[in-house]
Amino acid sequence: MTGQTPVLFSVIIPALNEEMMISKQIPHLRSVTSGLPLEIVVADNGSTDNTMEAALKAGADEVIAVSGTIGRARNQAVQRGRGKVLVFLDADIFPHSDWAEMLNAISDDVLGSRLLTGATYGVPPNGTWIERYWFMPDHLKPKKYINSGHLIMSRTLFDELGGFDEHLRTGEDVELSARAVSNGAVVRDDSNLRVVHEGFPKTLRQFAKRELWHGTGDFQSMALFRKSKVAMAGTAVVHLLLSALTASLVTGNPWWLIGATATVLFLSIIASIRKVRNASPLTRLYTSALFVVYFCARGLSLYLSSFRKISSGHRR
Repeated sequence: MTGQTPVLFSVIIPALNEEMMISKQIPHLRSVTSGLPLEIVVADNGSTDNTMEAALKAGADEVIAVSGTIGRARNQAVQRGRGKVLVFLDADIFPHSDWAEMLNAISDDVLGSRLLTGATYGVPPNGTWIERYWFMPDHLKPKKYINSGHLIMSRTLFDELGGFDEHLRTGEDVELSARAVSNGAVVRDDSNLRVVHEGFPKTLRQFAKRELWHGTGDFQSMALFRKSKVAMAGTAVVHLLLSALTASLVTGNPWWLIGATATVLFLSIIASIRKVRNASPLTRLYTSALFVVYFCARGLSLYLSSFRKISSGHRR
């Protein structure tokens, strides 16, 4: 631990209708961090349930009401905290029993260098096939960013960077990590900081809904769209299938749709190979099938994003 005075950690938890989850998470967090100087600040972003009351009852030091993007919620919560080390956790993230020990061990690195760290989420022991085959950390390629649901940095670096971009609906962690690197900071995924994500989608419907929402971040501007290979691939897939369906209906020839479907399946298999190396046949089958849903959902995000912009314009 740096210096004679113990370092205070500020845990920042944004929440929206997380009454059930946060009432479990905060007691768990208090249990695994017993003895660690730590404060918990919850930013309630417009919940319609009893999230705020549940957070206070569960042991949060402070709960504030905020409105706006999740980046704005995190930024406002940071202003209310006092810690030198900022730990961003989503309400459905549960640290392992040795997490506090690992966090304490890296506090010198976080404070003494320009380091942005955290770790890829683990899946629950009883996870569904979607969690096991899509989100299992052992299957994932190293990322160039730290997910904001489990992100750790010093307050000094956070203030220097100006916090999260409050204009982004999604992808604020990717943007912050890129900005940190461009300013000379180091982004490091630390596998010792083990956490479990209890909020992963457990059904295909939940999976598609998640990717549909995440994809809207790539359509907030043309610049963001051009930077996202996923957005371009998803858009191409959706419009290929729609065009082929139209051609098949107009001509009465099903081979347009069959050919387009085969192309999408081939693209999904290639994407699966890039995502998971040396996979078993079963893993390859499942991840390829999920990539079909993934690309379609990400492509349809264009229409969801456009609908939101039109709706926002009408409200004005």
